[in-house]
Amino acid sequence: MHERSALMPAWDSEGDGPALILIHGTGGSRAAWDPVIPLLTPHRRVFAIDLPGCGSSPALPAEVMPTVPALAETVERWMIEQDLAGAHVAGNSLGGGIALEMAKGQLVASATALSPVGFFNAREFAYGSASLRLTRIGARVLTPVAPVVFRSRVFRTIALWQALARPWRMPVENAISSARAMATASDFGRGVAAAGDYRFSGMPAAPVTIAWGRRDRILFWRQAERARRLLPDARFIPLDGCGHVPMTDDPELVAEVILRGSGRDS
Repeated sequence: MHERSALMPAWDSEGDGPALILIHGTGGSRAAWDPVIPLLTPHRRVFAIDLPGCGSSPALPAEVMPTVPALAETVERWMIEQDLAGAHVAGNSLGGGIALEMAKGQLVASATALSPVGFFNAREFAYGSASLRLTRIGARVLTPVAPVVFRSRVFRTIALWQALARPWRMPVENAISSARAMATASDFGRGVAAAGDYRFSGMPAAPVTIAWGRRDRILFWRQAERARRLLPDARFIPLDGCGHVPMTDDPELVAEVILRGSGRDS
C-alpha cells in the first residue's frame, strides 16, 4: 500500500504487528529493503520510507541542510503526524545514523542500526564519500542501459562489489531500482557533505542494536569497535559474509537481527 504525507511524501506500509520503520542509506530508496520486508511483515507492521531528496520524496528546503539530526527530526515529525509514537526503527548506513539519533529521544521503542554512519575518522569518510560519488557517476551513466546490462551476473558483480559482499545475488529489478535511485537522488551532494561533519555522541534512551557487515567496504568493520566503545550497553552483532548493504547479502540474517532488536516475540 502506497501512502503520502505532507512531511514525508513517499512511503509504503504492509504487515501486522508492532510498527517498524525502515530507513535507507545515502542515495538509496525504500526499495533497498525489498529483500527483507516479506520476512518482517508476518511479525511487524512495516513502514519503508524515502528520505527527503531520495526516491519519490522531495528534498528539504534549500535553507535546511540534510544533516543526520535534521533528517531524524523530519522522520520524527512524520511519525507524530502518522500517530506512530512508540514504533521501532531500523536503518542502514545514513539510515542507521538516523535511527541512533532517534533512539536518544522518547519517540521510538528501539533502534537497530546496520553499519551506521557517525563512527568514521576523517580519512575513512574521505574514502567512503569518494566511493559514493563514483558510484553516483556510474549510476548516472548506466541508468539508460540498466535494464540490459544488469541482467548479467558478471556485470552486477563488477558494478556492485563495493556495496555488497555477494553482488551477484541482487535480483535484476533490485539492481535497476538501486541504480536509478542513486542517479536521481536530488539532495545527494548536500547529503554526503553534511554526513562528513556528523559524529555520534550522547546516550540512547531506547534499546539499541548495532549490526555490522564484516565485509563492509565503505564503512569498514573497524568502525564497529568505535561504536562499541561509545555504546557499551548496545547489543552488537557481526554480520558474517555481509557488506555495507546487508539486506541483499543475507536477508534472513538481517530480518532476524531486526526482529530481535525490536523484540522478537512482541
